[in-house]
Amino acid sequence: MKKKRILIILAVIAVCSYVGYKVYMRPPSESAMVTYAKEGIEKSLRPESAKKEFKDLQYVEQERTSESVMAHVCGIVTAIDENSGKKLYQERFIVSLEYNDTGRKRYLYRKNMLIPRDNDPGSIINKTGNDIWNEKCKK
Repeated sequence: MKKKRILIILAVIAVCSYVGYKVYMRPPSESAMVTYAKEGIEKSLRPESAKKEFKDLQYVEQERTSESVMAHVCGIVTAIDENSGKKLYQERFIVSLEYNDTGRKRYLYRKNMLIPRDNDPGSIINKTGNDIWNEKCKK
């Protein structure tokens, strides 16, 4: 009787450990990816003391497997002066996110890109800001 209890307890511990491991090791959710993208934009914009407001956020997922996620988060960020409440500037942005689980190591890369409003030259080989925005964010 005592051996049977010990076996049951060990089986329960093994099952709970396996389930906990699977829950812990799953790829990040959509909301976690959006939060990570917003943090990156907040850190990259100046002045850091300005309040940032986000609108028109889009989560565009390119690929999702049990080991990796590739996605873009697009939107508009407005920087507001905390003292006067005046709008300092407004920028469109794209944040490229890549999550990979190699078995031994998990990593999440983030690349921020501010998109010029009109037809100013973009940072990608002779593409304008609108071309980049339409390619990545328009559905």
